[in-house]
Amino acid sequence: METSRAKPVLCTITVSHYAESARWALEAAKVDFEERSGVPGLHMLPGVLPAKPGTSRKQVPYLLVPGGKDRLDSWSILEYAAECAPELGPVPSARLQELVDELGVCCRCIAYSELLGDSQTMGKLASKESRAQRAMWYLLGGVIGRGIYKQYVRNDEYVAKKMARADELIPLIEQELGMTDGSTHPTELTLSNIATSAISYPLVAPPNLFNGAHFAPEFDQVSEAVRTKVGEKYRKTELGKFVVRMYEAQRLLSK
Repeated sequence: METSRAKPVLCTITVSHYAESARWALEAAKVDFEERSGVPGLHMLPGVLPAKPGTSRKQVPYLLVPGGKDRLDSWSILEYAAECAPELGPVPSARLQELVDELGVCCRCIAYSELLGDSQTMGKLASKESRAQRAMWYLLGGVIGRGIYKQYVRNDEYVAKKMARADELIPLIEQELGMTDGSTHPTELTLSNIATSAISYPLVAPPNLFNGAHFAPEFDQVSEAVRTKVGEKYRKTELGKFVVRMYEAQRLLSK
């Protein structure tokens, strides 16, 4: 699948929290862009997404910029948004990027450990994509799901380790954002707040997820086991409360 490149093209997979960070930042910056998305795993197949410059791998997100410099990861896309809309502030500090990035890895493991066991939700993700992707998921979904599980989830012990690391990272992020004295971090529309909220979203299942761009189950629609094990636990943290407030206050206002 090629693109005319008449305007920036954001290449994503539907549920990626890194893609949500890039999408939200571009929308907040009022960038007129087109999104091309793929179901997890299918996005690696030829023809699903436009080619990623300089590599045969299609790690997402990446932004193809006509007549300009392509941005090949979520943080460089945030830098592009900052160039387009300086009023959103600079990208997060190096320390916050480091902490949020590591939390994002934990989020991905935890989320996939639950999502891959929910064939109904995975099917709904595919149902919102092209007819070709729906057909490919019908034929290959089981194989692709097992591959994703092997790469990102591995086993119960690995998931438990990532959950324990998330428990360590969250207070550090709260400290970086000044939440440790009981104060409420303001829900201003800044790139720092956008990145922190979007990359943390799998832990709390906030409302208004993806701003309608893709299917997203509401918190009360996920299984009781997931709500108890993940959502309710992390929603009680100061970071979790902040993420929910950000999505409630700012996500629908970003377009």
